[in-house]
Amino acid sequence: MFQVVTLWLAATAATVPMMLFSADSAFADAALGVDDTVLIGAGEPYLAQADTSRPRLPKSRALPDDSTRTLPSPFRADERYYRDIVGVMFDDTTSGRTIRVILRKYQASIVAGGAAFPHPVYYLQLPDPGGTYAAIDSVARAIDNEVGVFSTYVPLWRSRVEIRARARKSSPP
Repeated sequence: MFQVVTLWLAATAATVPMMLFSADSAFADAALGVDDTVLIGAGEPYLAQADTSRPRLPKSRALPDDSTRTLPSPFRADERYYRDIVGVMFDDTTSGRTIRVILRKYQASIVAGGAAFPHPVYYLQLPDPGGTYAAIDSVARAIDNEVGVFSTYVPLWRSRVEIRARARKSSPP
């Protein structure tokens, strides 16, 4: 008798109707295009425990040193920008799940990151949007308009160095 009850409880738990889960959560996931379902029992979909932690922030801020992936600046002749990398800061309250949705939407991967003010910055490498500053800037602006994003920018390749000190004139001996 004990084995029959145990088997019945196990079968009932495996076929819990989907309505017991939050409809709002399922609706939000569908709207975001998130598919965190698993198949249990007779093939009925159930929500799996999603990873809500933020993606690991790389310890290195070093971006690729490949000049073929850069483009000339429309602002200054001595500057070049990455043509496929965007720096993104997320709000403190942005979940890892939201960040992963943005990564999937823009087919991006995290290539570098680091501490910045007021939030850490993730450097995302994207499929090349084109060979102009306007192309990468439009992608950066689109990401900036996503929910949970604090700000974005297109990083400079090898920032220019400005010397601020003057050499002292030495007096003749």
